[in-house]
Amino acid sequence: MSHQKFSLSLSISQRLTVGPLVLLLAVCFALGFSWYKARSDLVLKNMIDISRIAAQPILNLMSLSVGGGNYANALDEKALNLYQAHEKLLFFSVLGKTDLSSEDFGIIYDAGKGRVLRSVYPPAHVKSLESKLKKAEDTLKGLPRDHRKWQGVKDIVEARRKELQDYEIQQKEIGTILAHYEKGWDLKGKDHFIDFKASRLLMEIPTGNEGGGILRMVIDISEVKGIWRRVLGDVIPITLTALFIAALVSWLFSRPIILSIRSLFMTMEDIERTSDLGKRVDIKTTDELGKTSFALNKMLEKIESIIKKAGETSQQLAGDSEKITVSSERIAEGAQHQATVFEELASSFETNTANATTANEIAQEATQSI
Repeated sequence: MSHQKFSLSLSISQRLTVGPLVLLLAVCFALGFSWYKARSDLVLKNMIDISRIAAQPILNLMSLSVGGGNYANALDEKALNLYQAHEKLLFFSVLGKTDLSSEDFGIIYDAGKGRVLRSVYPPAHVKSLESKLKKAEDTLKGLPRDHRKWQGVKDIVEARRKELQDYEIQQKEIGTILAHYEKGWDLKGKDHFIDFKASRLLMEIPTGNEGGGILRMVIDISEVKGIWRRVLGDVIPITLTALFIAALVSWLFSRPIILSIRSLFMTMEDIERTSDLGKRVDIKTTDELGKTSFALNKMLEKIESIIKKAGETSQQLAGDSEKITVSSERIAEGAQHQATVFEELASSFETNTANATTANEIAQEATQSI
């Protein structure tokens, strides 16, 4: 019922004009979305390729560092400058094994903090630090304050204690960084994954050393969010131009139809109001509406002709009826005249009869007197 009310509320001109515009608008949106998808896919592909190329110097350094177990080359200032040169690089981590001894190797880089940290230590590293600290503390306790080595041993104790504290702080910091960047790390079986919600590109690249290793990278792709604005800026002018052209073409094509329908409607409405069957539809086209108008005009001609003949027949019947009435009156007058004549004849017959009776009586009296 609601659909019927909606369909009846739209005129034919509105349907002829609005329908193509709505269809074209839907097509423009579909094309715009397809264009956006193609553009975004192209930008992402280029970004992935560029990221791989930009990661190559880091990958080469990691391959040498992991293979040789050399942390110095991966943690110095020169290496940090290399990492920071990749402006879109937010984070990377390396986990692998050295080529000769197959020892665990790992570092992480956090662009936000501007730091590169060692993330993997030998299992006995903490015990080694604690043992060194205890040994230095015991040595310090065995020396009197005025001993010439006391200050040097105290400095060693402070250094060992700071080294242990720095290690604990570093481990907490590493845990925070890894939780921020690698929590729920899942590339869906691929070597890269795009996190559109966080605007990040996640990549995994083998380090290529004999012992094996993986370089994980998180790259900022927030510029992808601006693609829709650029695409929208391209699509809107095209869409508006297409809509204007469609509206103009729709108006040009629908105008003859609308005028024909309007002429047909106005003629029928005028005939209904005035009962004048002499009116005709102005035929302006030769299409179906023109043929319909022509058929309506022919029908009006036939109806008018039938009504005209019916009027003529009615008038003829009225004339014949009048003649019959006059004839009837004349016949009635003749009948009345005949009745009068018959009455006179009857009176004369009665008089004659009376006279004959009187004559007969006189004749009988005369006979009897003789």
